Amino acid sequence: MKRKGILGAALALVMLLSVIPVKVTEASPYTVSTWEDWLIKSEEAKDWANYGFDIDATHGFEWPEEEVTMVIDKELYFSGDWVIPSNVTVIVKAPVHPDIVPVSIEESHTSSLTIYGTWHHSGNQAKIQEMFSPDWYDHAQITVENGGRFIIDEDTDHQQFPNLTVKNGGVLETNAYGTYIGLDSVLELEAGASVTGNGSLRLDGTVHGEGAALDCDIRVWGGYMGEDAQAVLSGTLTVSGIIELYDSSLTIPAGSDVTCNDSLYTGVIDGRSSAINIAGNLNINNIQARGGGQCTVNLADTGSLTLSQDAYIDTLSPKMIINGNGTLKLYGELSEDGSYVWSAPSLVVDSEWGYIEENLPAALEKGYIADTVHIWKSWQCDHQWVKGAVTEPTCSSEGYTTYTCSLCGSEKKDDYTDKLPHTPDGNTDCTKDSFCTVCGELIRAAGEHTYDAGTVKTEPTCTKPGVMEYTCEVCGSVKTEEIPAAGHEWKEVTGDDDELLAYRCEACGKEQTILLEAEQNIDVSLSVSAVETLAAQAEAEGYEELRIVAEPADEEMLTEEQSASLEALTDDALLLRVTLEAVNVDAEGNEEVTALHELGGEAQISAAYEAEDLENRVVKTVYLAEDGKTEDMKTVYEDGVVTFTTTHFSDYAVYTEEMKEDPEPEDPTKPQDPSDQNKPGGGSGDKTDGNKADKKDSASPNTGDDANVLLWAVCMAAAAACAAGAVRRGKRG
Repeated sequence: MKRKGILGAALALVMLLSVIPVKVTEASPYTVSTWEDWLIKSEEAKDWANYGFDIDATHGFEWPEEEVTMVIDKELYFSGDWVIPSNVTVIVKAPVHPDIVPVSIEESHTSSLTIYGTWHHSGNQAKIQEMFSPDWYDHAQITVENGGRFIIDEDTDHQQFPNLTVKNGGVLETNAYGTYIGLDSVLELEAGASVTGNGSLRLDGTVHGEGAALDCDIRVWGGYMGEDAQAVLSGTLTVSGIIELYDSSLTIPAGSDVTCNDSLYTGVIDGRSSAINIAGNLNINNIQARGGGQCTVNLADTGSLTLSQDAYIDTLSPKMIINGNGTLKLYGELSEDGSYVWSAPSLVVDSEWGYIEENLPAALEKGYIADTVHIWKSWQCDHQWVKGAVTEPTCSSEGYTTYTCSLCGSEKKDDYTDKLPHTPDGNTDCTKDSFCTVCGELIRAAGEHTYDAGTVKTEPTCTKPGVMEYTCEVCGSVKTEEIPAAGHEWKEVTGDDDELLAYRCEACGKEQTILLEAEQNIDVSLSVSAVETLAAQAEAEGYEELRIVAEPADEEMLTEEQSASLEALTDDALLLRVTLEAVNVDAEGNEEVTALHELGGEAQISAAYEAEDLENRVVKTVYLAEDGKTEDMKTVYEDGVVTFTTTHFSDYAVYTEEMKEDPEPEDPTKPQDPSDQNKPGGGSGDKTDGNKADKKDSASPNTGDDANVLLWAVCMAAAAACAAGAVRRGKRG
């Protein structure tokens, strides 16, 4: 009996020891809790073959403030909550083991590692490896956050960590092909986390994210012991790389929204089937079957497989089917006329490619898509918009309201509100940049001023400019700008002298007179714009007097070219010469005369003209250029007086011409020649080389104009208005 009692006690002791965690390597003879201890003892232990240190962080680990690098090249255990600050880089070349921390005789917990700096695995021995059974203890918690980086080189072993959480700007950079996430492991990606690198994740466990991005490939290839992988993608995730699914299952749980911007490939390695189980939403660009094997997409009642615009499934067949009661969502756009859908997904059915509307009926008929699957098409949804969250405006973005379709879940933004004004930083030095204190945007570049509306410091006069002063509302600097001179406001002054054209400025009282030397039966009058131009020219050039000379001319005064052109027109014409002269008188009383040509406005010339027998004839006036070219002038003939308008003075010929037959009706849609608007006579005549004038309307009065009766009446009214608005003084016999 005594021997049995001893054996029973020994057996109980063995059973007790079996549940107590034991390190598989020999206990380290050195334990450190500060950086200084690490430097000293690592120098002493550099010749050791396998043994390393214990890091005791149960009461914290003391790091220096400067940037340092710790190289772990021998096996290491750590206990407690070990924190790697932002100034520390840890290069791992040997296994690192989280230890168990006893709290009391009855309670203990696993250690944790928090990385704010850089944790870098390099070499095939680098890994974080638990030496206890997860059946007895929770996984050690490893966290990367606040700019921390967990880097895995391409030459590392596939198993790198148990559970890992990345959040708040933390980065997991994997450059290894197939960094393994085991069956009961979780890669937690919280808001602000990212996964980058040139490698990929081999997923047998779970990746859970909250608005996270994975810029790498995901491979679901089965476990390393030959069993099927049971991969899970949950939460809100965006995968930029491909997803490969071989001999395993991939699950999207209810409430999850996973987007793959590349392709999902399915296939077979060991001859086993694969499954995609969707209870949430999987938004995929393409699904392609490779190398045979069976793959089934199982859509739960809450599940949806979303194919974006231009996506495709290749190939639906007896080995690639879609089952369940969920929804297959198809996105495309209906053409404006509603006749076709463009950018819609396409299906390959039994190796036959076709647009969705072509091959979808065949896939349903053959059972490759179960008839229990709900097919939703974006171009056929009668959206029922439900008002959702209101996003308030900021100084950098507009505000808006989000609406969600209660039928399909589509979202739109509407009811936009304007941005808020920026908040200046209070900088009153305009030589420096000024920024918004809220968003940081540049709101005033260095050298820019914010001037007020300005104050008139000096009023402009008719001939002198004024001054406008502006003050910067930020720094008080002042700038001035010129206000253009107002110009004279000329008005006719009526007098008794028929040989004087007189005008007075209503603003400053300045007077301008022009001497008119006109032969009997010739009148000349100027428009206000012509007077203003001539007065300004006289003032600028210092002319003492302006003089208009209007007189009959004879052929001896003409050039040979003018005479030839006149002969081609008529053998009986009234010749008029009108000139404009600027006159200065020297000390001896001699006149210095300068010929002026351009008026800067219009002049109206009237002359007595006795036209005999106007039956079937009209009165015309042409301008005779010195080179012989002629130009018809707008002419009105009434009560023995011919009147025409010009913009410069020269030689003119008044004559009668036989009426021509009515011209062909003018096409009202044909554009007018824009050069007509710039001719000296106001745009009615064409320049010729001594040719006869245009055909005349035989039914029109004897006006010399070739327009119809209505146009003639308009010209008469215009001439009367011009005569009433201008000053004309001349001799009449």
